[in-house]
Amino acid sequence: MQIQLETLSTLERRLTISLPTEAIDNKVKQRLQRVARNAKIQGFRPGKAPLKIVEQNYGLQVREEVLGEEIQNSF
Repeated sequence: MQIQLETLSTLERRLTISLPTEAIDNKVKQRLQRVARNAKIQGFRPGKAPLKIVEQNYGLQVREEVLGEEIQNSF
């Protein structure tokens, strides 16, 4: 993880945070597995949907949550 702080003017700052994609992908995968245990998807019993289907339905939301948490932690 790399964090860079730039001074743009006396009041403005730019914060650049670089996170490793492997770590983010692993956390997203773990979170999707937890979501899959309770996910209610039409055509599947609760918790029995394949991970690929869960990822299609919840993948973007889970990725945003993980990225938000990682940015908060690094900030």
